[in-house]
Amino acid sequence: MNGDLAIVLVVFDGYEDMWSDCVRYIKKYWNNHPPIYMFTNSIEYTSNDVICFPVGKKAEWSDKVRAAIKNVKEQYFVMLLEDFFVGEKIDEQAVCELINYMKTRKLGYVKLCENNEAIHHRQQKYEKGYPFEVIYKDQKYGISLQPSIWAKKMLTEIVGEKSYNAWEFEAERLKEVNNQKHEIMTEAIFDPRNILHIKHGAI
Repeated sequence: MNGDLAIVLVVFDGYEDMWSDCVRYIKKYWNNHPPIYMFTNSIEYTSNDVICFPVGKKAEWSDKVRAAIKNVKEQYFVMLLEDFFVGEKIDEQAVCELINYMKTRKLGYVKLCENNEAIHHRQQKYEKGYPFEVIYKDQKYGISLQPSIWAKKMLTEIVGEKSYNAWEFEAERLKEVNNQKHEIMTEAIFDPRNILHIKHGAI
């Protein structure tokens, strides 16, 4: 992946008991995984495979994301919360091909799975010959905090400068879609293959 991809874990100190398992499964199933960065509140997570940045006791989700944008040099982020566990061996070639697809189509966001199948309805293909589905501008949870890959540029634009938690991020996305037309987003897609084999760790 030519140093373009990083795994970014934006976590909350109150859920510390899930961090080690989250990291352990990445290392177990992703042989040549990209660098892992973890952005915490105050706890310094110690692991040879994780670069940890405590952002501040009162830091919200958005504050940690902005710290990631500032401190992570890679331009594409696999964004995960601590309760998203990699569950099977990863096809690294598939990940590389997806990053190249993002680059050539100038995509800023790829949703990698939909843990709540009840809210997902199969959409038309983004491009003939590929598995990717479109995301509509007025689609609820089209842009969300499900496991995803973000281009740093689009993430910067969407997160903005305010301090807020993850639930407020999703609430703002829901407000936005209410004012949008039923048009296809050109810079975002959904990959229904779940190539990281994400399982919901808390469940």
